[in-house]
Amino acid sequence: MTDVIQGTVSPPVANATVNAGGKLLKAVEMQMKYGKQEGGEGKQLLLAPPVPTEPPASQQAELLALREKIDAAIQANAAPQQPPAKPARKRKAA
Repeated sequence: MTDVIQGTVSPPVANATVNAGGKLLKAVEMQMKYGKQEGGEGKQLLLAPPVPTEPPASQQAELLALREKIDAAIQANAAPQQPPAKPARKRKAA
């Protein structure tokens, strides 16, 4: 509050900071209410499943083959193509 009163922080920035802090507190509240106790650690709440960094080994060969097909198709389409030739105009007889 004193930063806003002194003018070192603008009201919109202070509002955004308070809103973000409220969301953090809400996450902690949910963790305490719905989280699971594992071992000696505190409760943990899984808000989203973990994202794998690599595809499973069973899919890597399939994905590599698919990528090679896509690269080949891109190379085939990247070859310069000439526009279709225009038909010759007929001249009017004089």
